[in-house]
Amino acid sequence: MTEEKHDRRSSVRNTVPLPLVVKGRESSDEFWKEETEIINVSRLGANFNLQRECPAGRIVSLMLKMPKHLRCYDLDKKLYRVWGLVQHCAPVSTEDAASFQIGVAFVGKNAPKSYVENPMKSYRVSGMDSDGFWNLGEAKTPFITRAHHRFAASIDARIAALGPDGEEELIDDEAKTENVGAGGAAVFSSLELNSGDRVKFSCAKPAFTSICVVRNRQISQGEGAILHLEFAEPNFPTRDIGSSSENDEEILEVVEPDNAGEPTTGEDSQDLDLGDSEE
Repeated sequence: MTEEKHDRRSSVRNTVPLPLVVKGRESSDEFWKEETEIINVSRLGANFNLQRECPAGRIVSLMLKMPKHLRCYDLDKKLYRVWGLVQHCAPVSTEDAASFQIGVAFVGKNAPKSYVENPMKSYRVSGMDSDGFWNLGEAKTPFITRAHHRFAASIDARIAALGPDGEEELIDDEAKTENVGAGGAAVFSSLELNSGDRVKFSCAKPAFTSICVVRNRQISQGEGAILHLEFAEPNFPTRDIGSSSENDEEILEVVEPDNAGEPTTGEDSQDLDLGDSEE
């Protein structure tokens, strides 16, 4: 296996449920806090469900008992605090009540100064820093919600670049999705393609094949290249993701600083029952 292909799989998501406290701000003096569980987490981000909606582009803070091999700092502390940028927020139905699946990208130990000044400001991902966190850029326009919700899911896939006559020219049999929705997917792939190129995307679980257009190719440190694909027909069976994916969803990480500018309950958080065992 090539080094690049190894790197794409090196950020395997932890799918063991972990208690999580999420905090957000609605104004300079109004904040909310909700306790939930991690669905999955990696060094780059996390997925979880909340009862409240969190708009994409908003920053939230997280506190959890992160496994040490997924941490970028605070290896000797019981709890890991991190800031995350909301990448997607999709309504889901559970046995208990309606909620929202949130996907966040970890952006570092400290929030940007502009967040302290205006916690309602929207941000976007703008590359990666040398520490492996996503860089933030202020969004100049409101975040546009996708026509089809994306779900963080690590699914084995096959990508084949198509020639002028539709013949398969370059093939990556070890591609893996980062996220997927009815209308498209973000896929880790070794293929060096350009925007506008046509490819054939296929996966076995769930069974799906589609001709796609490459909308963007992004290089991310430690994860290899990501192809952003648009399906010719928006009919990927998202309802089958949970039951067919053995690896479950891939996610992005989130980090909360000690000087978050919001009320905290101390390092060991007496109002969060994280148990007595260490990672």
